[in-house]
Amino acid sequence: MDVPELPKESIERLRKLLKSWRLEFLLEQFIDEKIDEEVLQMIDATHIDLLLHKYPMGVQIRFSHNLEKWRRNIGKPLRATYFREFSTTHLNTKEIYGESTCPQTTTLPMEDKGYQSSEIAASPEDNISIISNEMSSWKTSSEDLSIITGKSKDIQGKTKKSSKIDLEEILTNSPPNGPDLIELYRKQKHFNHLDRKRLISTIVNYYLECKLPMDLATSYDLENAILKMFPNENLRLYRSTKYGKIICRYNREMKKERECEEMRERGVKDNNALDMSQYLPNESFLMDENDSEDPEANVLINHDILIQTVHQGQKKFTKIRTPFFYNSFLTTACENFNITNVNDYCLHINGCEIEEDRFKNFILKFYKSPTFSIELKSKLNAEDKLDLSQHLPDVEYIKNIPALVPLVKMYKAGKRLENADRTTIAKSVIDECLKINPGRVLKKSDFLILTKAICELFPTEVPSTYYIPCQNSNPARGKLFYTYANKRSLLYSTGLLAPKPREKRKISSLSDLEDSDKSHDDDDARERPSRRKRLKESKEFSIHTPLDMETLMDKWQECHERRREELMNGILTPKKYMKKYTILQGERGLRLIELDVRELYPNMESIETWLILYEKVVAKVRSVKKIEHVQKILWDIDASEDIRYRASLALDLLVYIFPSCGRVSKPEVQNRFLKQYQSMESLLSDGCPQELQLRYVHQNHKIVYADFMACGGYIFKFHDLLDALTHCFHYIKALNLEYPKISLYLWQFVQLAIFQIDIESGQLTQIESTLNDLLQVPTTMEI
Repeated sequence: MDVPELPKESIERLRKLLKSWRLEFLLEQFIDEKIDEEVLQMIDATHIDLLLHKYPMGVQIRFSHNLEKWRRNIGKPLRATYFREFSTTHLNTKEIYGESTCPQTTTLPMEDKGYQSSEIAASPEDNISIISNEMSSWKTSSEDLSIITGKSKDIQGKTKKSSKIDLEEILTNSPPNGPDLIELYRKQKHFNHLDRKRLISTIVNYYLECKLPMDLATSYDLENAILKMFPNENLRLYRSTKYGKIICRYNREMKKERECEEMRERGVKDNNALDMSQYLPNESFLMDENDSEDPEANVLINHDILIQTVHQGQKKFTKIRTPFFYNSFLTTACENFNITNVNDYCLHINGCEIEEDRFKNFILKFYKSPTFSIELKSKLNAEDKLDLSQHLPDVEYIKNIPALVPLVKMYKAGKRLENADRTTIAKSVIDECLKINPGRVLKKSDFLILTKAICELFPTEVPSTYYIPCQNSNPARGKLFYTYANKRSLLYSTGLLAPKPREKRKISSLSDLEDSDKSHDDDDARERPSRRKRLKESKEFSIHTPLDMETLMDKWQECHERRREELMNGILTPKKYMKKYTILQGERGLRLIELDVRELYPNMESIETWLILYEKVVAKVRSVKKIEHVQKILWDIDASEDIRYRASLALDLLVYIFPSCGRVSKPEVQNRFLKQYQSMESLLSDGCPQELQLRYVHQNHKIVYADFMACGGYIFKFHDLLDALTHCFHYIKALNLEYPKISLYLWQFVQLAIFQIDIESGQLTQIESTLNDLLQVPTTMEI
């Protein structure tokens, strides 16, 4: 049989690889065996034994060690664990856990053939004794296994044994996020904070779907596995306290599931919920078969209709024909399932009992739907009956909404959702909620349940895109909430809903107003002297202080808590804070402000993150419609090889990655965030900049000047735009300033994507989803 020879390029790459391992003498054998780099990516331990069995043990060890290290660096590590006692074949993690239904009291011995890490997460103290017990117990014969199991049951309350974790198996069996993360790390050699969130979420979802138990020891093992599989990761990114992010996320998801179940039960059984149907202009508007305005109610169907009927898990089709009597259908359905006591049964849709007078309208409205089915159930007590108008669509229901069927197929085919697709999902779900009762009032618990169902159907979607509850005086927002609000506004404007009566605020008497004004004046008079004392300039932190920088930084850190209280408790406004500590008005203040920010956010990333992310922004903007300003920036980026210059210009494209910016045009938003000038003369003629606005001068493919104005009118000048952005962000966070409202989208993106600081409150709905979409854009760019 003719076997093709290895190409010269493959042989040369293999020669360099073996030389770096000090194993170049193996090249001839590898060529004879037709082994190149591609084959080395597929080889496993059994192949190594067959390939190098003639060589001394030292050669085999050196080859195995270098192969494991190389495979780990390219993102294709060798299998981490193998079962020694039962079989040499590879076992799926889901199969292992799926076969056991009782709590595990013993741990199967595993042989660790995985990769090593310089940093291993610490497990609980009890694990030390567990490991020694395991090693000694598995040396015994198979007859003693029951004795060992019995002993482990006795000490189960004291010690808890942790099994080996095959993280690669977990990620491989968790598409699409798992394989995407493995491929992403292979290319980039690092994760950002959103990737780590996806990694933790994928692991937790795997345990929840497989119904696997998780405790603190298991979470520690998972952290160990992450550090081994992704060696550039750091333990502090996954565990800042005793309880790491994995176990906290798992407990939080378990709590959410319990709360959602309780909310669903309370929402369905709550008879005190507000019924808006009383405000409708006609009581028979919803479901009255005599309503002549409903075109479907007067349709005459002369042929049989097949309705899917369900009883105790069995599905059968029941024929029905005009005039669609409830009792006639119930009798026929009971005959199909051999039920004799017809009077003890009734008809349900989605767990809600159908009223006899509404049966015809349900049939005419929904019989064409591919998911429509009627369930045959025994009669419930009157207090247990569910109102169909209060039904919330679940995952299966949403998946089969006709308007969303194409989106679901597209998503399963691997295509990601766009902003227009998310709007379609929100509109379709809200329409289903209000289809039966347009006046229905959706509560916070309803939005949370709907958001959870959407994210389960589309796992890569971000919950904040669809609903963010009201918190810290910030109103609720999200696509679901906005769609619902617009729908109700339309119903009010068309007269289908009567507006709620508003109570007029009672105005107090004139004398009361005068007394209150006097009291405020007295309060102001009492506050003025104290404020004058606080506004006295700090000599120690004066702009003219003679202290050297090192001493100054030490003293500045010592009084961090006191200065923070002055800002947060309203003792000093940011402008008065700048006047008291005048050193912040100069260049030395930049380093002091950075100290404060590092104290507040110790895990904050630097501007270097943008040097990696900007290429994705450029690649995505290339696909937008042709805009002269955008095309000129792209041409300047393509014409240069300076990374910092290219990344600086890419900041001027940020606004174009967002689907929309509200009522303000994108150029206006971009100029409020970052404004470009062609010369120093044009910048000076433009007058004083706006507060927290970045400006820069772009000449001859260089950025020659950049500045920003902090609160109080103090302008800080730089030669690098990225430095200007960094220090402007530091001033905003250190002085607890609010972002400009017009450019709020861009500043929140900078905080989340570049400096990787979570937004505590007021996060806009499109930020996280836009960043999530951006990370999927290929990094390769045609230059």
